[in-house]
Amino acid sequence: MKRVWELSRFEWLLTFTGAYCLTKKPVYLAAMNHWLQDWVYENPPNGGPNWKCCQEVSIRLIRLCLACFLMKEQASPEPALTRLIYESCQRIKATHHYAMAQDNNHGTSEAASLFIGGVFLQQCPTLECDHGTLQTYHDFEKTGLYWLENRIKKLVLADSSFSQYSVVYHQLMLDTLSITERFRAVFKRPVFSERFYERACVATRWLYIMANPLTGRSPNTELKQPFVKGKRTGVVDSIHVIEFDIPYTNDTIFLKRSMLFLQFSLKGIRVALIEPYDVLLATSTPLTVAIPGLVARWLRNKCFIFEVRDPWPELPRAMGVIKNPVALWAMGLLEWSAYKSAHRLIGLSPGIVSGIAKRNIQASRISMIPNGYDLLLFAQDKIKPWHPKGGEF
Repeated sequence: MKRVWELSRFEWLLTFTGAYCLTKKPVYLAAMNHWLQDWVYENPPNGGPNWKCCQEVSIRLIRLCLACFLMKEQASPEPALTRLIYESCQRIKATHHYAMAQDNNHGTSEAASLFIGGVFLQQCPTLECDHGTLQTYHDFEKTGLYWLENRIKKLVLADSSFSQYSVVYHQLMLDTLSITERFRAVFKRPVFSERFYERACVATRWLYIMANPLTGRSPNTELKQPFVKGKRTGVVDSIHVIEFDIPYTNDTIFLKRSMLFLQFSLKGIRVALIEPYDVLLATSTPLTVAIPGLVARWLRNKCFIFEVRDPWPELPRAMGVIKNPVALWAMGLLEWSAYKSAHRLIGLSPGIVSGIAKRNIQASRISMIPNGYDLLLFAQDKIKPWHPKGGEF
């Protein structure tokens, strides 16, 4: 799903926008319009994977509004753009209680995007009749404001950290607040509550303390001591944590990423062989995390639980990411070994559970923890592709 969602987060939209604003070359504007038109045509509202997760819808909505703001067109946007923003707000509002129940960055992102989308739409002088009413836009803004205040009050904890123990998500939360505050100021909305700004400030100071001022790198745990030979240990919330210094990004090339995954597995084998524990739970991807589990199962007779978050190697084979038959065979062998060796298997969707069962694994050994989607909301049989009138955003 990352290869589907990340391309639909519209990061390229801001790249094209920035290039056009700096150079005024029409080629960038033409490319931006072409990509937007194609995306909208292939992803009609509430149809397909790009409309299932409202976190993803929120990221798109905010970037759409940012692009319009950078091009100084917020007062007179094209109807196709306002419709896309309106449909995005409608989608987010329909299931926003699910996001709030998670107590994570989904709630902050979706609340902020509702606020931004509602404020943005209210500034448009003329909109097509099927784009809702001013009262609808005001409701978007009001709902977003309420839940954003609520989320910051609850999720920025007493120690100034975020509810998710991840510096990346902490940064995302602060980025979201910064963008929201900018839109609030530009469109002359009342200031947020004193508590909102106080929690935002302490959360910012927390990030400043955690980040290396020279590199910007931050730990993803509460461990603050330096790595020694690529490893550090400590206790976080009464849990003994062993952390390896093996960073990578989505831009890391496939071969290097594969070597890093293998490096992690080799270090994990050492942990599996010498550390005291009762159960080893390995969660994929990458599939190579199963290797320490196999070692624990067969060399130390430990309980091995394997959580499958993506069907490998079926997924990379179907997407054409991995084509080498030897690599696919080796991955298939590792998958089969993990399934046969694990005492229990966890699949995150009915399809993944079905894929595990096809490997002749007893149903009693498989459990499902499904993702929380109501697929009836996204049935596509009645949804027709929408093409913007006039072909321009």
